[in-house]
Amino acid sequence: MPATHHVNLGFNYGADLPDPHHLLEGTGKLFRHVKIKSVEQLKDKNLTDLIVHSTTYKVPPIEKIILTGNQFSLTGIRQLSK
Repeated sequence: MPATHHVNLGFNYGADLPDPHHLLEGTGKLFRHVKIKSVEQLKDKNLTDLIVHSTTYKVPPIEKIILTGNQFSLTGIRQLSK
């Protein structure tokens, strides 16, 4: 059912992320979320720090991204997008 008063901002591996300000919600093995209830909440330094950290946590280098079961180098990805 869609939420009417908030948007969930999801974090893969959120269960592993440091969350000293207890922003993350959820009980799954990996996934956690933050309920965004206002635009002002997006300006919270604790939230932006969490977002920045999550963008590099357990993210493979682009050279190792797996597409359709095959590994492509960055050059290969560029060639596919042309």
